[in-house]
Amino acid sequence: DRSQDISLSQQNFSRRVSDFLAALPRMGALLGVDPGEKRIGVAVSDVSRMIASSLDTIQRRDRK
Repeated sequence: DRSQDISLSQQNFSRRVSDFLAALPRMGALLGVDPGEKRIGVAVSDVSRMIASSLDTIQRRDRK
């Protein structure tokens, strides 16, 4: 059934995210990338990971 497939997929995703977070050191800055359709946003967090600040926004080129 499709709803069970979605539920299992969400559980697998949650497990992968949990595993990723568990593998990170407890403190230290993180780099974030937001790949939008028109622009790519780049941000960095402070070492306590409480605040993230934008570093740059990169305009995508035409992908023809």
